[in-house]
Amino acid sequence: MKNEECNGENEIMMRIIFVRHGESYVNLTGEFSYKIVDKSLTPQGIFQAKKIAEKLKDKQIDFIFSSPLKRAWETATWISNTTHAQIEVVESFRELNVGDLEKHPPSEEIYSSFMEVWNGWNQGQKDLSFLDGENYYTLLDRMKSGLRSVLTTSHQTVVVVSHGGILTQCIPAILDNFEIDYLLTNDWPNVGMMDTKIEILDGQIQGILIGKDF
Repeated sequence: MKNEECNGENEIMMRIIFVRHGESYVNLTGEFSYKIVDKSLTPQGIFQAKKIAEKLKDKQIDFIFSSPLKRAWETATWISNTTHAQIEVVESFRELNVGDLEKHPPSEEIYSSFMEVWNGWNQGQKDLSFLDGENYYTLLDRMKSGLRSVLTTSHQTVVVVSHGGILTQCIPAILDNFEIDYLLTNDWPNVGMMDTKIEILDGQIQGILIGKDF
C-alpha cells in the first residue's frame, strides 16, 4: 500500500513513531557521542529495548529507520525481532554533532560548554555552534533531510530510532501541536516514544502529535 495522500498530489503523509534508544554506557559515563564515541546498550538498555519492542508489536510497523550509532541500531534490532520489520540505517538520524566536545572525557567544564550552546538555542540563539560541530539550523536541516528520505518511501507506518538531543530539538519544530517547553522540563527518556503523523506539504515537512509514551 502507498502511504496516505490527500488534498493535492504533492502532499504525502505517514505515521512515524519516534523512539529514543535504550540506556547506553554513554548515558552512564556522561560522554558525548556523535561519531567518535560509540557504545552499546547496557543490560538495562536491553531490557528497555525489549519492553518498547513489545509495545510496538501490534502496531503494524512496515519499516524501521535507525541512527547508525550502536545504541540506536541495537534498540532497532530488538524492535525488528518483535515486529519483523526490516531496518535501514539513516545517517541523518545520528545524535547532534557536538564537535570538539566529543574528544574530551566528561567534566564540569565540558558539560558547561555544551549547555552554553544548548541553552542558547532554547533562548533563540539558533546560530550558536559547537566548536567544529553544528548549529541548530544545520541540525534541523539534517533531521528534515532524513525525514524527507523516509517520507518518499511507500510505507504507511514506520519507526525512527534516534537520540535524545536531536529528537528534543527537532521534533517540536516539526509538530504543529507540540512545544519544546515540555521536553525542557521533562527529558525525552530512554525508549520514550512519540507517535506522529508527518507530511510533506508544498515542499515543507510538518506534522502533528498523535500520542506519546513518557
